[in-house]
Amino acid sequence: GEVTDPSKGKEADGAPQTRKKDKYRKDKPWDDGSVDRWKPVAISKEDLPKGGLLTEESSFATLFPQYREQYLKQVWPDVKAILDEHELKGDL
Repeated sequence: GEVTDPSKGKEADGAPQTRKKDKYRKDKPWDDGSVDRWKPVAISKEDLPKGGLLTEESSFATLFPQYREQYLKQVWPDVKAILDEHELKGDL
């Protein structure tokens, strides 16, 4: 096996050495492991603001192959119906 020097990776006073890219990294409240970041958040209609909807706009452009254009136009009404169930709007 390989012999490793136990003093490597430590400062002279015995503290762990900070990597250059971690110099300004601070622990975040969610870094403690008690928060499941992948758990879905349930939002009910009662959680919505009194004025109406939560609004956030996101847009992007994607070039699809020309042979998929007919398919996308065909299924788009179904996609919009699913989005409407979640009170979302999508444009093609």
